[in-house]
Amino acid sequence: MSEPITSNSLFGIINYAKPRAERVGLDPSSKGLAQGGEFMESRAKGSKAGLANLDPHEMEIFDARPDLETLDLEIQGFCVANLKTALPETLEVLLEEREVAIREIYWPETIELARRTLVSDGRSPKYVFVLGTQKFTEDKSRGLLGSYARSAHADFADVVFDRAHRMLTKRGVPEEEALRLDLMFVNAWKPFGRVVADNPLAILDWTTLDPARDVHGLPRGAPVEKGNIFASTVTHNPAHRWMYLSNMTPEEVWFFKQADSRPARPGLSRHAFHTSFRQSGDVGAERSRRSIAVRLLCAFEP
Repeated sequence: MSEPITSNSLFGIINYAKPRAERVGLDPSSKGLAQGGEFMESRAKGSKAGLANLDPHEMEIFDARPDLETLDLEIQGFCVANLKTALPETLEVLLEEREVAIREIYWPETIELARRTLVSDGRSPKYVFVLGTQKFTEDKSRGLLGSYARSAHADFADVVFDRAHRMLTKRGVPEEEALRLDLMFVNAWKPFGRVVADNPLAILDWTTLDPARDVHGLPRGAPVEKGNIFASTVTHNPAHRWMYLSNMTPEEVWFFKQADSRPARPGLSRHAFHTSFRQSGDVGAERSRRSIAVRLLCAFEP
């Protein structure tokens, strides 16, 4: 375990997954969300079974701001970069159905930022592709993909790497090369047009996890249903250290790891479990946060 990061902190509710023996019914599925697609549109709502499987705990959540220089995607599972986007940050642009401005302006900016920022075993990514965009607003009617996350999760489990190379070949990478590359799914998340007043993103420091006990997700080779996303979940451990970025601005970007194709090894983060949490009792701030997340597939020479 790494040395503790010294930071200011507050307390918030983190909704973990219940231990498997205590779960009620089936886990909620993510049907119709193509893992390699470019549009991630769904108005599916949370289910009662899904809510019954949450295990809420009040946790200390540390402010990452004093420690930004120490955060490492390979160790903690996340880091912060800076971007002054040319994208107009209006609600109309954020929710435009075909994402024309987002695709033309923000996607290339994010790809370039990822190339400059993300280093893995001393390597910058050879390829960076955007797989889709998620847009989060105060509008609850937009379903799970448009609402603030309320359960700790990572978007992928290791089973994704059984076929992940196809996302590269679909985008022009020769199959022989795609099969040998190291792959990493990374999200780039930032506030959109306003400083975060409430419901900030909280991310779990991988160095405080017990991977064998705390992490749950389908392994490679597990049977899957075509067209579904299979996420990873995390169960409670009092040793966990959660982090957020106080007063996060639209020019700050979280990069956090969703999954890593390399074999597990000590000290290498594999997932960055994340969720949002209520920060204040200010009713006006309760549903004020707007943010944008871009899902990236990064491919590195082995």
